[in-house]
Amino acid sequence: MPVFRTMKMFSMMIVLQIFVHVWMVQLAESRASGVVEVIATLGQPVLLSCNWGKALEPNNIRVYWQGPGAGRGEKNVMVVHAYNKGKEEFTEQDSRYRNRTSMNRDLISQGNLSLLIKDIKAIDDNTQLIAHVQEGSANTQDICNRMLRVTAEFQKPEVNVSCVEGREELKIDCKSHGGFPKPKLSWTGLNQRGNNPSPIVTSNSIDGTYTIHSTLWVNISKDQRVTCHVTNPTSQKNINASIITYASCQVPPDHYLIEICSAVTVAVTLIIVAIFLYKRKSLVCSHPDLCCRKAQAPTTSNQEEEKINMNEYAGGDSGAEPWKCR
Repeated sequence: MPVFRTMKMFSMMIVLQIFVHVWMVQLAESRASGVVEVIATLGQPVLLSCNWGKALEPNNIRVYWQGPGAGRGEKNVMVVHAYNKGKEEFTEQDSRYRNRTSMNRDLISQGNLSLLIKDIKAIDDNTQLIAHVQEGSANTQDICNRMLRVTAEFQKPEVNVSCVEGREELKIDCKSHGGFPKPKLSWTGLNQRGNNPSPIVTSNSIDGTYTIHSTLWVNISKDQRVTCHVTNPTSQKNINASIITYASCQVPPDHYLIEICSAVTVAVTLIIVAIFLYKRKSLVCSHPDLCCRKAQAPTTSNQEEEKINMNEYAGGDSGAEPWKCR
């Protein structure tokens, strides 16, 4: 009997250990799966929602929103925001978040510990933040595990086609900029040499946004559509632009050339009009009766006027004023 009881107790201990092990594994999995991704737009504010689910005394609670430091180690953490018994503290706040964070004190009493981060930057991407909460003298609890994903949409791609002398292929360039994070670029179309050539990606040193450029060579073919796709890996938004190829390398003029030709045409037209008006004035003024007038003379008697008119008709000099043109 004692042996039987011992075996029974031993079996129960084994079952209990297995139960504890399974419970710990499930707890670890639940914590791992408890990370909530928050999509934030570059340059815009974002709210990291956090609700403890019970009323709190604002003057008897400490809240530290923390994340991994530059070293990304367990002991190397950064303080993003600190709330200590009724007031916010900034002495230990990481410089990257200075003047960018706040908590609503009026909502803390309701158990709402949400954190507002303003002016989201590229360096905030892939940052995991956890709210460490201590109520009174109780042990600190880790709640509200959040992962920041920063995004900015790319501009509609610019697609241009050009010819290279002596080649039987068209060169098609695609370029887009202003987005975040690093995008993916792909082509769909026909007769392309190689599959989706590797694009060139550069980063803006000021705001961290990306510019992407790719060149595709295709066989010359008439009325075929080639499309460039740019995809944001975070938002999964795809923007694209297409171009229709032509049968020969007679590249249609681009809009810059059209604008230049239009400007030249207008300038030539204005010059021609100016020359025409100048010639017309010169032609008209060759006839004094059309553009000239005789100077006003003092009033004379009828006999004197007749004498002057006779002298003018005969070509004589009557002493009158010469013709004056306008």
